Amino acid sequence: MKVILMKDSPKIGKVGDVKEVASGYALNFLFPQGIAKVATPAGIRQAEEIKRKLDEEKADEKRALLLQANALRDRSVVIRTKAEEGRLFGSVGAEEIAAALSVEGIEIDPKILDIPKPFKTVGQYEVMARFGKGVEASFEVKVQGA
Repeated sequence: MKVILMKDSPKIGKVGDVKEVASGYALNFLFPQGIAKVATPAGIRQAEEIKRKLDEEKADEKRALLLQANALRDRSVVIRTKAEEGRLFGSVGAEEIAAALSVEGIEIDPKILDIPKPFKTVGQYEVMARFGKGVEASFEVKVQGA
């Protein structure tokens, strides 16, 4: 039986895909769960339209992520904090870096910053921001004592 997927299913496919499945599987599982519907010619055209819109939305989302990544690339952020003999009183982590970037007009989620452990000494550090969908940007963080 041919069905059109209305939701992503790891075993079958993605939204808008037209798949051939066993009729019992479709009638007893896919249809009641709302995962799929019967593939009719009009439904297939509708599924193609849905798939096209989803592809456009994904492309727009990736463009937005690339714009954010380009704003971060080759940037240097300075964070001043209390320190004595090169050691910080406390540490500088993702939250502090995101706050310093927001002061410069770049709003990012601290969760995307790839920092193995917070910085506890004065110095220069390379930080990677992983936006998802294969978009990454690295930038420099300079921690200075005040």
